Amino acid sequence: MFYNAKKFSVITVLMIVLATQSVPSNAKDNLPGQTEPLSTDELWQIYHNRTWQWTDGAGFFANKGRNFTAYSARGRNANFAEGTWFIPREGRVCFRADWVGVYGSVPKTTCFDHRKDGRNVYQRRLPSGKWYVFKHTPLKNWDEFRKLLPRDYVSSGLERNRRAIKRHQ
Repeated sequence: MFYNAKKFSVITVLMIVLATQSVPSNAKDNLPGQTEPLSTDELWQIYHNRTWQWTDGAGFFANKGRNFTAYSARGRNANFAEGTWFIPREGRVCFRADWVGVYGSVPKTTCFDHRKDGRNVYQRRLPSGKWYVFKHTPLKNWDEFRKLLPRDYVSSGLERNRRAIKRHQ
């Protein structure tokens, strides 16, 4: 098979250049290349006075004192958290709390990064979580954003877990 080496090398180089230019800079993280962090006000609107429902519990981001409370699991595995939540900079929401269980108490800080591309809001858990669409435009039924409900749905679960821990200690 005969080919023109000069033509082949130009095409190869062109394909490599096009491939590297067409891939967004954050594609390895599933994040479009043209994004910007959410403002502190946008983050406040998403989280303040809302309960984030999880598979096996929930966390509440209170306005008053920026208190953060949470609970997860039941019975011997029950735990709860009490602490604060904060927005240390644009794009980032964190909560710092003491998680209490039959094992004792463990302080933990958890942070999430948020970015937007003009249509969707993306989120990842820090330090190394993968980006995913947190809130589509228009909103989809499966969006994680839908799990943020207005008001406190945590207090009763927290107290239930507090009693369960005392019984199992």
